[in-house]
Amino acid sequence: VEVLDPFAFLAPGFWLSFAAVAVLVSVFGWRKGVDGILLKTLKAQLWLLVGLAIPLAVLGLPVSLVSPIANLIAVPVVSLAIVPLLLLGAILSPFFGSATQVLLQLSAYIFEWLWPLLDFFASTDLHAYLGLGLEGVQLIALALMLGLFLAPAALKLRLLGVALLVVTVAPN
Repeated sequence: VEVLDPFAFLAPGFWLSFAAVAVLVSVFGWRKGVDGILLKTLKAQLWLLVGLAIPLAVLGLPVSLVSPIANLIAVPVVSLAIVPLLLLGAILSPFFGSATQVLLQLSAYIFEWLWPLLDFFASTDLHAYLGLGLEGVQLIALALMLGLFLAPAALKLRLLGVALLVVTVAPN
C-alpha cells in the first residue's frame, strides 16, 4: 500500500482497513470453526463493530450501530457481484468490447440498486451513532477489553473483558 501511495498512512481509512483485517485474523485465524457460513458472517460483523471501536475512538470518530446491517448486505453484493463483474470486464476489454460493456452496465445496475439501500440506512433513525468520547485510561481499558474478547475461548479471559467494559463505560 505504501509503495503505491506513500501518504496513505495519513488517511483514517488506511488504519481502519488494516484494523479490520487484524480483527478478522485474530477472531478467525487460529480457531477451528464448525460454524456455518451465516453464523461466521454474523460473528464477523459483530467483532468488526466491537474491534473497530478503538481505532474509531482514537481517530475521534463515532461508531455506527447500523454498520453491521449495512455490511451484511453490501459486502456480499460488492464482493460476489460488482467486483467480479468489473474484473471480468477489465480482462475481456481488449478482446470483446461489447461483452465488456454489458458486464460494466450490469455492475452499474447492481450498484444503482445497492446505493439507495445504503443511503436509506444512513438517513433513517436506524442510523444511530455511539460517540465514545474516551480518552486516557478509559481508552486503554477498552483496548484491553477488546484484546481479552478476542482471546481464544480456551484461555477463559472473556469474562475479564466484560468486567473491563463495565468499568470503561460506567459513569465517573
